[in-house]
Amino acid sequence: MDLAAFTRSLANDAPPAGLSPPLAALWWDAKGDWARAHGLIDHLETHDAMAVHAYLHRKQGDASNAGYGTAAPPANTAARPTRPRVKPCSKPSSPPPPRLYRRITRH
Repeated sequence: MDLAAFTRSLANDAPPAGLSPPLAALWWDAKGDWARAHGLIDHLETHDAMAVHAYLHRKQGDASNAGYGTAAPPANTAARPTRPRVKPCSKPSSPPPPRLYRRITRH
């Protein structure tokens, strides 16, 4: 399924059958159900699920949780400058970014 077909599927009440959990999470997020999207991938440790997890938290404005599971913490966290808080996405119900969608569907 390409991004255009994915975007068209958002007119439906349920995601297309056979979507992977990361894609289903993107679908539910695009429909405005962040909690359902997060619940689908929060417990998964695949690269795709972690990428979607980070995206969801950045979109929510929770930069500190956006990096969870994506990288090992630096050895000296006290010396590391803190990152500014990411602004929440201005369009909470929108299709996923094309780059993230392509990453998830590249398999």
